[in-house]
Amino acid sequence: MKFYLTSTLIILMPIISILSLPFDLSPDASASSGCNPGEINVSGACAACPKGTYANSKATACVPCPLDTYNSQSSQTACTSCTSPFQTLTTGSDSAANCIIVCIVPEVKMTVSQSPAANDRIANGSSITFTCSEGFTYGGSSVSSVICN
Repeated sequence: MKFYLTSTLIILMPIISILSLPFDLSPDASASSGCNPGEINVSGACAACPKGTYANSKATACVPCPLDTYNSQSSQTACTSCTSPFQTLTTGSDSAANCIIVCIVPEVKMTVSQSPAANDRIANGSSITFTCSEGFTYGGSSVSSVICN
C-alpha cells in the first residue's frame, strides 16, 4: 500500500502487479493479435495461412501439413488426414489428390548407388534404379530398374 497525503485527506492505493495477471504477451500470437483462427500476424497485419499449411491460436508462423495430411483451403487451424491406405509423399500437401498409394523404397543390398534412396517415399508404380556392386547382377545386368507396387 502507498499513502498519499492531500490537504487533510489520506488516500490508500493498493499496487497491482501486472505480471501476475494471465496475459499472453507474445508479440505475434494470433490470439493476442486479433487475427482470426488460421491467420498469423505479419508486421501488424493479419495474413491467411495458404493451402497446405495451418496455424493454431498460438502460432506465429504457418506450419506445413504433416505427412499423410493435406489442407485444400487457406486460413485453416488443422490439416485433414488421408484415408487409409493413402499417404502423401511430402509435408505441405494442398489437395486430397496428393493422398496416394505410397511405396517405401527398400534398401537394395550389394549396390553402389540407388535412386531414390532407401526409405524414401515414392508413388506406387514408380521405378527404383540401382547399380550393382562389381561382380553382382540383377536380372543379368549390373544396372537395373524395378517397379514399386
